[in-house]
Amino acid sequence: MFDIFGKRFFQAVEACAARQLGADHACVKAAERAVQTGEYTDVEIARARLAALPDDQSVALMEAVHTVMREDPAAILDAWGGPAGPGSDRAH
Repeated sequence: MFDIFGKRFFQAVEACAARQLGADHACVKAAERAVQTGEYTDVEIARARLAALPDDQSVALMEAVHTVMREDPAAILDAWGGPAGPGSDRAH
């Protein structure tokens, strides 16, 4: 599941945080690491960095992330598996 949703989420966090907070911000670095490894520990560190943001920064960042993810057609197609049918891996 992380490969589809988590990776896209942290890629969006990384890009939006870099624009809003600066490329060297701890949130950017943590999100980048979470994307690179997908390891539970790295994901938890990224979540902690996000949770530590002041409310105004957090709200602005999450609004930007939501917009990026909502407007990414590839993310929508990845999330929508479509119905399982003959010959589909999901048919089993």
